[in-house]
Amino acid sequence: MRAERELRKLEHETEQSVRIEPCLSPVWDTAIVSVCLQESGVPEITGVEAIHRVADDQEIRFRGDWQYKNAAKVEPSGWVFEFENQWNPDVDDTAMVLLALRKAPTDNAKSATSASSAA
Repeated sequence: MRAERELRKLEHETEQSVRIEPCLSPVWDTAIVSVCLQESGVPEITGVEAIHRVADDQEIRFRGDWQYKNAAKVEPSGWVFEFENQWNPDVDDTAMVLLALRKAPTDNAKSATSASSAA
């Protein structure tokens, strides 16, 4: 019953069809929409709050199990694809968030410098 209820949350029904989203991807979706808005010429303020919120609230800042395959002594940071995954930041999602932050206006000079140098 729980699986069926969760599957129904992913359905998008119209008069002609039913489409099923493969998963919820709030970090990826927010970042890619932010990049699209920036590149389409939409005024800078549009979507800025959303990408900063994702960047702040969803960033992984601790060493997860990935550290056993990558023992580099670097400050951990990254973003994941979906909700509730604190253990495995994704390279592609992290890159997309950095691309979105690269041009997003901010009053935080440290964040602006970090995003610009990382992207």
